[in-house]
Amino acid sequence: MELKPLTIEDQEILTPYIDKRSIPNCEYCFATLYLWNKRYNIRYAKFEHYILLIEEFEGKTYAIMPLCEESYFKEATETLIDYFHSLDLPVEILVTDEIYKDFIEENYKDQFEITTNRDQYDYLYDAEALRTLKGKKLGKKRNHLNSFKKEYEGRWHYEEIYSDKNREICEFVNGWADDKDEDAGMLADELVGVCKAIEQMEKLDVKVGAIYIDDELKAVTIGSLMNHNREAVIHIEKADPEVRGLYQAINQEFLIHAYPDVDFVNREDDLGLEGLRKSKLSYYPIDLVKKYNIREKL
Repeated sequence: MELKPLTIEDQEILTPYIDKRSIPNCEYCFATLYLWNKRYNIRYAKFEHYILLIEEFEGKTYAIMPLCEESYFKEATETLIDYFHSLDLPVEILVTDEIYKDFIEENYKDQFEITTNRDQYDYLYDAEALRTLKGKKLGKKRNHLNSFKKEYEGRWHYEEIYSDKNREICEFVNGWADDKDEDAGMLADELVGVCKAIEQMEKLDVKVGAIYIDDELKAVTIGSLMNHNREAVIHIEKADPEVRGLYQAINQEFLIHAYPDVDFVNREDDLGLEGLRKSKLSYYPIDLVKKYNIREKL
């Protein structure tokens, strides 16, 4: 099986295969793959009816779910099995959806074990609820937002960002990361992905929004469309934590301006981080998108 490194030009090749099914997981979006390409060394192999994606992380090789119609699951999975066995490796297929998980259970029950990890679940929201923040549940969010608008009235503005502001955005994200006590390697790889995404944003079909206070950049977010354009996925959202209501403002403004017509918003997973989980739950998701990890029994 011949593997090709993932590049921006491969968006036209992969996207039609991604769109062969309605996949709710944020990983099955070309922008997600491109943003995290450095971290996971993503490569792919194209066949007539399917595409296989192979990734590497911390010395381990694994696949994610084949990109194809359900009728080609069997053929694609057999090719994956042959590939891993040619390397003398057990088969690992990570972050699959429930449909593919069910296929594995029905066809390879004795060969694979299937697990799920709450830390990987995506948060799915009603887009209109996030655009309006109406209702009792989101009252605290409205209060934070109103406080921001009152305190910074006439001093803030939202702006759609283009590639000419790549350096400014990268410097902001880098400064934001310096203040965080998180995985330094992950933040460094995220920074690389952000800079690449903005540099190539016209080709990548991502949108970038920012909020300035007194003409100083204070918040930025990056999103793209997935799931047949019915869903926006928010890849990156960074804001000055000292400014009350700023996160609520960038969240709302971005959806109003960049994605006024989508039905759903996927804000990805929480990585098992307690603070991030608390924040994402506070917006009352309508669903948690389960993902399944499939490993060959030894």
